[in-house]
Amino acid sequence: MANEAEFLEMYGSKYLTAADLGGKQLRCKIGKTDVTELKDSKTGTSKRRIILYFNGVAKGLVTNKTNATALAGSFGQDRSNWIGVEVDLYSVPTQLGEGIRLRPLKPTGAVNGAAPTGSGPAGAASDMNDSIPFN
Repeated sequence: MANEAEFLEMYGSKYLTAADLGGKQLRCKIGKTDVTELKDSKTGTSKRRIILYFNGVAKGLVTNKTNATALAGSFGQDRSNWIGVEVDLYSVPTQLGEGIRLRPLKPTGAVNGAAPTGSGPAGAASDMNDSIPFN
């Protein structure tokens, strides 16, 4: 086990990978986001990607389209709304090997899949006292 940790330290990625999860699911909170230009080692082309940094996790996660779409679908495309959101990270087999997927967790007070009103994803739900007619 110590040799595996040493190997990953020497040759592993500076970004979070499925190997870092060790087959476990990790629940964490997004602390900040950043955008960076990453170069594809095979093609030499560069692409802009959002990097998620989690509270208490040393490495950031490069978001692929699947993970970015999951966050945007739950909390909007403005990545500043993603800060403070809790997610579950887990590994899945992909065409390129093991990859990380994230599952955004709805804040308490979310109604019908919508984030509560207020400032950001953790805002208090203020329109919970609307009357709902039952027919």
